[in-house]
Amino acid sequence: MQLLEQAADRHDRAPALMRPHDDGFERVSYRQLLAQAEAVAIRLTALGVQPGDRVVLSGKNDPSWVACCFGILRAGGVLVPVAPDIELDKLALILKSSGAQHALTDATAREELDSVLGGLTSLDLTDAVAPGAVGALPAVALTSESLASVLYTSGTTGDPKGVML
Repeated sequence: MQLLEQAADRHDRAPALMRPHDDGFERVSYRQLLAQAEAVAIRLTALGVQPGDRVVLSGKNDPSWVACCFGILRAGGVLVPVAPDIELDKLALILKSSGAQHALTDATAREELDSVLGGLTSLDLTDAVAPGAVGALPAVALTSESLASVLYTSGTTGDPKGVML
């Protein structure tokens, strides 16, 4: 998160992310990305995310996905990214082995994965990045020993296996 804060201070309104759009490109500046990540962290904290909680993130390739990654980390959560088209049996295995308690998903992922994600508290990732989040940013002490993410293999030759970063 410190890197994003430093980049926002250094590059402010310069584009951090760009996505093709019908009218050209949608641009998200470093300052906007930081604000979105902070909004996500506030909303996750209000949802009950505690430091070390595993948070599944699943959705299409979109700038809000990146903001949610940073927001999960800012809240002290552990990012568990999952492809929105993952097979449901593999998702169930990932949820169990990661110990995920929360989820951020877009409409497409939620439609595909809802039957398995049902027991998790969840937020829509597009809503999570919206301005207007009310609350204080959590004070989270992260160190080089803190778990940031659990990335899972595709499971093409067996069950998906988690790699802790």
